[in-house]
Amino acid sequence: MSVAYEIPAADALCISYPLALIKDSPRPEAAKKFIAYLDSDKAAGVFKSFGFIVLSYPPTK
Repeated sequence: MSVAYEIPAADALCISYPLALIKDSPRPEAAKKFIAYLDSDKAAGVFKSFGFIVLSYPPTK
């Protein structure tokens, strides 16, 4: 991959990717495990390796 243009951090937009477990999920336990993985240190490492900034937040119940 090559970078055509890099936006300075001070000028960059803050983009977030919301995630939620839907009420009528056909596989709620699998979805919960996936969400837990995405919130793990292992996933944070993957995100960071691709240039994402990982935010910390209190878990919701």
